[in-house]
Amino acid sequence: MSLNENVTPVSCAVSWKLDPTTNTFTGNAIWQINIESPTNFVKLHALEIEITSLKVSQYKKPVKLNGTDYHGDGLITLKTSENLNEGRAELYFAFKGDIKGTIGIHYSGSDTTVLQTHFEVTHARRAFPCFDISTVRVPYKVTVTVSNMSDPSILSNQPIRSEKTSKSEKMVEFEETPPIPVYVLAFAVFGCDILSVNKDLELSSGAVLPITVSVSAGHKKYPIQLLLDATCKGVQECSDYLQLDFPLSKLDVVVVPKLCIGGMENHGIIFLDGTETAPAKGKKVSNDSLIELLMHEIAHMWMGNLVGFDFWVKEGLAQYFEKILADSFLGRKCSLPTNVEGSTAPVELDKKKKPEPAEVKKKPSKPSKKKAKKGAGTAEKKEEADAVDNHDVFNGEMYSKSLYWVVNAEQKLGKQEFLKRLSGLLEDHVDGFVEEKVFLDTFTTK
Repeated sequence: MSLNENVTPVSCAVSWKLDPTTNTFTGNAIWQINIESPTNFVKLHALEIEITSLKVSQYKKPVKLNGTDYHGDGLITLKTSENLNEGRAELYFAFKGDIKGTIGIHYSGSDTTVLQTHFEVTHARRAFPCFDISTVRVPYKVTVTVSNMSDPSILSNQPIRSEKTSKSEKMVEFEETPPIPVYVLAFAVFGCDILSVNKDLELSSGAVLPITVSVSAGHKKYPIQLLLDATCKGVQECSDYLQLDFPLSKLDVVVVPKLCIGGMENHGIIFLDGTETAPAKGKKVSNDSLIELLMHEIAHMWMGNLVGFDFWVKEGLAQYFEKILADSFLGRKCSLPTNVEGSTAPVELDKKKKPEPAEVKKKPSKPSKKKAKKGAGTAEKKEEADAVDNHDVFNGEMYSKSLYWVVNAEQKLGKQEFLKRLSGLLEDHVDGFVEEKVFLDTFTTK
């Protein structure tokens, strides 16, 4: 899937400034794009944010705009009065929006001391103007500034590059990410004390990976030491299985008070929903389901993040690894399904799903100039319903068929040959995307 045949996104520098006292954020995004052949328009996404300034330039000279079309589904078209020619061009956006709901930039449930992001499947467009499709993979430079919050802890995909603190705000600049899809870009802000456990994990290759598990101090009962032990073992074993080191220089596992799904594989900063990991009253936490959830997100660091796949493929692979990694850590018998002979890939099911269900289900609105918003008065409940709609791809039939196909492929080839082919596929497509046919051919040819 491509938004622009003539335009290739190259990189993005994005900064946000959050103000919890007004429940708003502002920011700017600078996109470097490559023009493959002359064109007078560029398509990208922005939804429920107001674009307050927009500039296009090429060869360090401004390019005059000829209007901006808003299509009501988060898709926008920037039109220029003259062609952008072959070569590098730059798009500059200033924008603002509201901190709300359960997607985009939002509070962690009812806990207003914790701010976080959720961008999967197509919610990054609610946080900044971007190319919000999974096949677009670029490096991001992220800066997060928080105002009117006492000494917040700010985390993102990469290690901190620099930080500045004044009386009323704190700014943190992070190292540039490798090329990633925008849905795994993330940050979290804790305006409260956090509890952390950490370990420098030495991988089989000799590389050392710092791993940290964190939770807000108000949730002391979360089993963070268990999560740290499981993370270390899961990362080590997944790396060994794939013969590929962990693809980043650090890994954070952050237990947030509330997430709209159980876990999220943000690259280098996994989010886990606190309601999934907290023990219910009078009950012990279910180690099996908790560890499987964690291992699932760890597997995505390679399958989905380091290398992109169609949705059913990445989820099928992650489920396969969640089982074998959790089995090892928990010391239990193999929990992979056994009756899978003849399983077919859920290709047709995957094609039936709408690529952007949240937006497709809405009636197109007519926002005013320089805005990419829904109609005024939209209720927060509607936004939360959209979050559920946008996760229609996360359905039981899709998941079970995806896992069965992967297990069937492994049983036909044998585990060693299956992992060898998967490792080679990943190594050949680092920072890229594997088309569905290439994936299927890899495991169905002798």
